[in-house]
Order: sequence, then C-alpha cells, then structure tokens
Amino acid sequence: MNRRGHVQRLWALLLLGSLGTGCAVPLSRACPSCRTLTLGERPPVPTGTQTVFLLVPGMLGYGWEWDDAQKALQALPSAVTMVWPWDPWLSLERSGDGLVRHVDYLLRRLPRSVEKVVVIGHSAAGLLLLWAASRIEVPPQLAVELISIGAPLAGQGFNPWGGHDLRQTPLPIALGSTFSPWPEPAERVSVRVFVTGPSDPVMTPRFGHNPGDHKVLPRSAEAIDLPTKLDHNYALGYLAQQLRDSAVAQRKAPAGKPVWPKSSQ
Repeated sequence: MNRRGHVQRLWALLLLGSLGTGCAVPLSRACPSCRTLTLGERPPVPTGTQTVFLLVPGMLGYGWEWDDAQKALQALPSAVTMVWPWDPWLSLERSGDGLVRHVDYLLRRLPRSVEKVVVIGHSAAGLLLLWAASRIEVPPQLAVELISIGAPLAGQGFNPWGGHDLRQTPLPIALGSTFSPWPEPAERVSVRVFVTGPSDPVMTPRFGHNPGDHKVLPRSAEAIDLPTKLDHNYALGYLAQQLRDSAVAQRKAPAGKPVWPKSSQ
C-alpha cells in the first residue's frame, strides 16, 4: 500500500472511531434470532402483516444500540421486523445499489395485506437510503418510507484531499468528503430525516461544514431535529418507540363508514 493509501485508511479508521460505540460484530453473532432479507429466499413476512420494518445498521454493524429499537418495533401488532446487513467497505454506489435490489426483491414478494414498508437506516446507512430513494420501484398498492437517523448526509467534510461526491470510493473514506443535494424520491417513496444534535460526534460541524445540512436533502424530504442531547446510538430506541406509538394511534383512529358487500341478486 502506498503512502497515500495508508493515510486514507488511517483517516477511515479514525472515522470509524467517531461513529459511536457500537460493536462491529456480524449480525449472526449479535442477533442470531433476527430475520434477515436475503436474495433468493422468501421474505419472512406472513399473511396478515400490515407493516414491514427493514433495519439497516450503520458502519459498525448491528450492536447494542438496536436492542431497544427491536423491542419497540416487535411490540407493534401485525408488523414484521427484519435486518439487511451490508459490507461497509464497499462504495456508496455498490452498497446503495445492493439496497435497491433487496428492497425491490422484498416489495414483489409481500402478501397483499402489507400496506407499508419502512426502511430505517442508522448513521452512515442513511446515505444508502438517500441513494436508493430515487431508484426503488414501488408497486401501486404499496408505500415505502425511508427513515434516516443521525446520518451525515452532507458528508463529514474533513477529508484532507477535499473530494466531492465520492460515490465509488470505500464508504469509510468517502464520508470524509462532501455530498451534493440528493435527488427526489421515486413515486410512492417518502423520506424522513431525523437529525441528531451537534453533541453527536458524527454530526459535529468541522471547518465550517455541517454534516446535517438540510440543503442537501430532496425538496420533498421531511427533516426533524431530535433533542439536542440525544446520544447517537440511543436515538434509535427513542425513535422506534415514537414510530410504534404513532402506528398504534393511526390504527386506533376512527375508521370511515363500513362498506358492505353488494347483494349477489
């Protein structure tokens, strides 16, 4: 490895250290009971399911930070939670395209009872969601919501070589660059971005650059600032509880007048 490559890898390792205290362990070890989304295998979504949650861990993998989130989402009736593990050392383009393929595969193999698929990406995984947002093809009967949490969607801006939109560079290195505004989501795809505060080391402004700059978001995206002191990792459990409570409230809302079947006569 030449000197430039060695220094780039050193910066990437330093970046990994700034991405929280999650544990970089395989999903199979951290959560052997977790359902996974795998190409070529029937998605584990039984008939009667209304909502599917697909969790996309950050660069450090599936650590303890997902425990409370899993419990909250699994407590929602008629919902299924699964995980998509990915290789953080691939480029944004390759990992993002991988997410597109997996989501498209899932959407075409769901029972008719499913109304919505919610993809939740934490930290660096949020960039994969924004990459995929304009590329997912959603069948007419479904809706897809992409939710990023604590994601430096504008890049962290401390790459010593500058750089911009490094979509074909290993993601740990590319995160040190900056990113242009993301394209608008595809039809029937919505984007919600939950931004952690400056106390989050992943989102700390550096050299006048704000990793959570709203200007890079699609115009249709909804940006929500989380409590300023909310930890990068604890934000997952906090938000999952909010999503569960919101879904329960929507299901309990008064329905319209019943539609009775027409007489066969």
